[in-house]
Amino acid sequence: MPMARRKPPFSFDLNGIVAFASFSGCGHSLVSSIIDGHKNAIISREQKVLLRLYTGRIDPPQAWNAIYNASLHYTKRGRWHKGSETSHIIPGHYNGTAKDVVNILGDKHGLGFIRNVSKCPDFIQKIKSITNLPLHILHIYRNPFDVIAHSYKFMPERNFDGVVKLVVRRFKLADYAVQVAKNWSNVLDVKLEDLSGIQISNILQFLGLEDYEDFIQSAGSIIVRSLMDESGVVEWNEENVGIVNNLCSAIPYLGGYRR
Repeated sequence: MPMARRKPPFSFDLNGIVAFASFSGCGHSLVSSIIDGHKNAIISREQKVLLRLYTGRIDPPQAWNAIYNASLHYTKRGRWHKGSETSHIIPGHYNGTAKDVVNILGDKHGLGFIRNVSKCPDFIQKIKSITNLPLHILHIYRNPFDVIAHSYKFMPERNFDGVVKLVVRRFKLADYAVQVAKNWSNVLDVKLEDLSGIQISNILQFLGLEDYEDFIQSAGSIIVRSLMDESGVVEWNEENVGIVNNLCSAIPYLGGYRR
């Protein structure tokens, strides 16, 4: 049964759209929920809103309402994410809604975004033209060894060698999309292991959102450090370590993750 559509209890005074250049296991679900908890931002989860705008299936007002309703629905379900031991709801704040006015909207569909940018040379320019708004891009990445281990836990149908190759391809795709995106939009690199109050503050400033202390402290409370180091849960052979090390050598910001 489709969820009932609700009229937002706030107004839209948008200064930008946020997109996520990332993919499963890199932490963009956590970061998107942190932004969604801000009093002036709404982020939906994997609604393909930007693609639907690009193809003309929806117009901007329909997109804004779709983002709000999807965020509200996800929050009512508890914002539990696969592989997480805790809800991504920020206690005492605005997940699923906003206070008075929304300045930033977005849809957390990282893999979809990097695929769209890679396949459609005009994707970013057209989204900006359709919405008449800037597109802010968060490039969220994490230790490839941990991403592979995380992905392997949730891909029982694949063998480990296949998961290694899949994740390596996704890192390369994300890097290509980020390099393309930098020609047309502002991009902020977010290293998941460094996510902290300072980094959250940097993200808010990048998006033009108010940076207030109560929110920063509350957002920091849902970061679970123990979930960021997962590479030790699988057995690595020399060949697979070499494949990932080659990836880290090829992409400068991954260089520090070599083994």
